Amino acid sequence: MTLASEFERVISDIYYSLGGTINLIDAHEWFSVVPSTTIKKFFNIPFIFSIESLEDHRSNYARSPLNIAIKKIERLGIEESCMIIVKSDWMKAEVKKIHDVSDEKIVLISPSSPTWIKDIKEIYQSAIGK
Repeated sequence: MTLASEFERVISDIYYSLGGTINLIDAHEWFSVVPSTTIKKFFNIPFIFSIESLEDHRSNYARSPLNIAIKKIERLGIEESCMIIVKSDWMKAEVKKIHDVSDEKIVLISPSSPTWIKDIKEIYQSAIGK
């Protein structure tokens, strides 16, 4: 959680140094959810949650207090983000199953697609309303 405070400080510094021109955050994995939620609310900036893996898979469904806390942070990211990016149909199905997420909120972007950069740019533009 101390890393979250450092993320918030650095993101705020960047935001102010660029004159408030940052209009989207792409949070990767659970550890960036707390600062992304804070920045979203403080600066009124949407964020996208890019999920590479889920705590249930990383921990083999362990139920220690740490695993439960991480899963709750993942859930916060799912609830607070404007959309979720995954890289495979399997991960999309797992996010839907484990966190009960609607199909409309999850976007599949394959990094092996020849148009993946264009696809990400379109997703980002959609998230900021352009």
